[in-house]
Amino acid sequence: MKDYANIFWFICGGFVVVAIWGLLGLLFCATVIGKEQGKDLLRCAKFAVAPFGKAPQSTTSKNPIIDLCWIATFGIILLLLFLFLGLFYTITIIGIPFGKQCFKMVVLAMGPFNVEFEDEGHDDNFPIREEY
Repeated sequence: MKDYANIFWFICGGFVVVAIWGLLGLLFCATVIGKEQGKDLLRCAKFAVAPFGKAPQSTTSKNPIIDLCWIATFGIILLLLFLFLGLFYTITIIGIPFGKQCFKMVVLAMGPFNVEFEDEGHDDNFPIREEY
């Protein structure tokens, strides 16, 4: 089920989110200083391709100064963008799952560096009833 949701997400606007993270990642990779941060942003773009079934887990930051610079420049813009998109999607019942994915992107916008992506741990299928 999550595969279908990921395909529908990508078609209905997820490609824009991927493009934002990807362009920022390439921009950072073009500089000598931002190469490691660019790799993290490209990992965020990879997550944005198929966010259903995964959750971002933040780890301790190696460089809090870069995190503060990120939030002061690109982070606040992306945070507001994804917050607005999430609220916009959740207005309709059918858009609630997409809104939840946008709220995951809000978490990423606050600190995309040193983030690990883990499975959410639940399966979308109905539980199999054991017969005795």
